Amino acid sequence: MKILTFIVTFAVSFLAGMGVGGAGLLTVFLIFALGEEQLAAQGTNLLLFLFAAAGALSVHMTRTPILWGAFLFLLPCGAAGCFLGAKLAFFLPKLLLRRIFGTFLFLTGVRGLFRKEEKSIERLPS
Repeated sequence: MKILTFIVTFAVSFLAGMGVGGAGLLTVFLIFALGEEQLAAQGTNLLLFLFAAAGALSVHMTRTPILWGAFLFLLPCGAAGCFLGAKLAFFLPKLLLRRIFGTFLFLTGVRGLFRKEEKSIERLPS
């Protein structure tokens, strides 16, 4: 089972790095295949996301100018949101939390099906 977990985690990380929503995939795998509690699975997913985001930030910093003012504003806001969301999750009934998460995954999938492909802006030669 450890090899399967490694393969799935690698695949989810790869897909997340390519822009596919890997968060739901890993959480669903941890809950249904490994039998983890939902809060533990979502916590594991957040940990994976931190490392994926750090890798993405390091690449973006070399290719795109970072809006440091926005970054410094959003970082504490995101941390506060994570803290408050985690506290709220402990007080919600597990069934309600599971339904909220399932609805979120469903709506995200539907949005992805009907989302138009974004056109990239080509850089003009300088």
